[in-house]
Amino acid sequence: MSRRLLTVVAGGCGLVLGCVIVIVLALTVGVPSSVADRPTSEDDRVPVTAPVTQTTIEQTQVLTGSLTPASRTDVVADSGIVTAMPVKDGAAVKGGQVIADVNDEPVLALEMPFALWRDLDVGATGADARAVQDGLKKAGLFDGSTTAALSQSTFDALGRADSRLRKPPLRVASIAPVDRTGSRLQAPGLSVGVRVDGDHAIAITRRSDVLAVGDGGAAAETVHAGQELRLQGDDGETDWTGTLTKVSSTSSQTLLSSQADKPLPDKIAGALVVTASTSKPVLAAPRVALQPQADGTTTVDVVEGAKHHSVQVTQGLCDADRCEVTPTGGALHPGDDVVVR
Repeated sequence: MSRRLLTVVAGGCGLVLGCVIVIVLALTVGVPSSVADRPTSEDDRVPVTAPVTQTTIEQTQVLTGSLTPASRTDVVADSGIVTAMPVKDGAAVKGGQVIADVNDEPVLALEMPFALWRDLDVGATGADARAVQDGLKKAGLFDGSTTAALSQSTFDALGRADSRLRKPPLRVASIAPVDRTGSRLQAPGLSVGVRVDGDHAIAITRRSDVLAVGDGGAAAETVHAGQELRLQGDDGETDWTGTLTKVSSTSSQTLLSSQADKPLPDKIAGALVVTASTSKPVLAAPRVALQPQADGTTTVDVVEGAKHHSVQVTQGLCDADRCEVTPTGGALHPGDDVVVR
């Protein structure tokens, strides 16, 4: 903006008082910068674009409410007389530790996913036999193959925990399954000389593979077995992934059973379920680029230099920002710019 100053001097005098009047006129020439910076109609005609991409589309449901691994209690002895109690009620239990003697028979804690359902002798095979040998290896008591049939070397490993376990068979009541962390002995009111019965049992409380979601059972209406469960830490990154095997609910919770390569984490900051996925990368356009037409079709405007043209597409799965698109009237490729405004 430029300005010129025009000074007009007027002089005059009276009989008593002489006066000089100076008038300064500021004449503004040009256009103020605030006006010059305003967008023009030409600017409004320039389209805003975003690229078409090749990516996997997922629909997810964020789980709301408290997120805690549910616990379960397994009774390991409900009959007999307590003859030794090296671990006290409420204490943490780890694999390889004898937690009690009942009728002078030791009860050994092993890190196992389930309790024994049969007595095991030399030559036994199956999931329970593998679990015992795997638990012994995790406790540092066994260095053989965990998939081989039970042998005397297995019972020698048991004997390293307690010599009374060296002689086959291994009885159901001799093993208490525990987790790597979080397992505790539940034996209220029990001590040496006290009879174990239905009212006073020796049990292990352990974490389960069930995630309890404090949402009043809402998620049970929308998520299903077979879908992927993802858990996040405090940093928002996914640090645990599993597959839902069962979904149930109570009046206060949704209970999600899952299968994964590792236990549920101790602390869970966030969780979501992948409810649908394209399973492989697909052509995807921004949601705001999709233009519904009066005839029921959908198009996107593709920009090529100073020109743009419409391409008819079929809309597929969408996430929060993008939708799967399949061109049905014209060509559309990853990297093509489409109009979003």
